[in-house]
Amino acid sequence: MRKNIFIIIFILLVYVDTSVYSADLDECSTFSSKDNYLLYQQRVKCICDKYKSPINVLNIKNNYLKIEKDSYSLANIKKIHRDNMNNIYKCALLITQKKSLLLIKNDLIKKSPILLKKIEWKLNSNISKIDNISNNLWCTNSKNKNSIIKLILLKQATYQTCKYVNYLEYAKDYNKNISNLLISTKTKYTPDEIIQKQLEEVSAIDKEIEHTYTIFPLVFHAYTEYENNITIHFLLQLLRDDYISFREKLHKSLNPINQVVYKIINAMKK
Repeated sequence: MRKNIFIIIFILLVYVDTSVYSADLDECSTFSSKDNYLLYQQRVKCICDKYKSPINVLNIKNNYLKIEKDSYSLANIKKIHRDNMNNIYKCALLITQKKSLLLIKNDLIKKSPILLKKIEWKLNSNISKIDNISNNLWCTNSKNKNSIIKLILLKQATYQTCKYVNYLEYAKDYNKNISNLLISTKTKYTPDEIIQKQLEEVSAIDKEIEHTYTIFPLVFHAYTEYENNITIHFLLQLLRDDYISFREKLHKSLNPINQVVYKIINAMKK
């Protein structure tokens, strides 16, 4: 009986040792011997990198750094993510506007030289303004003429969100370590203070993760609606401007005719 027990224990030890060895070889296995910031980097590589795209709407540097003692701030981490996402969507809107204006200029009104001559300066002016803003934001300059970039946007936004959520998980583990919760400037803590602070920090991170997953599809849906209608919006603006111009010219043409009619009526009365 003892011999059988020893055999079972030996097999289990060999299995565990083999599992650890395999995990070290396979960096993206479900088991990892890494922790803290190294674990975050591994998760980004194994989970998030599949969403990376060779084409992006914005060049973003890696601004999720290792958390140092007394440097943790959830507010700052949230600000980094919001700035990243805001700039991604700003660039997407600018790129979509520019592509729509170029589509109107080069394809839709090119066959009408009179209309092109009339509004080309306006289109060029708006395109120039968009280029200036895009350069300040470090938006990418895509040579693709297609005005639909929602797939490119979706991939980059998903990649950044994936990084952010995994960084929050890293921050959660950081706050579960009691020594990280103790501020060096304060010397005394009660057990209740430590437990309460830990619960508050972890709860705030969980709420932020939930909020991130909730807001992501709403923002992307709003952008999709914008992209689907921006070209039509620009065309309606051009149609409105053309109608106003036509009305003014018609008024100038009809006004002398109206004066002649009044003159004839007055002459007949005399």
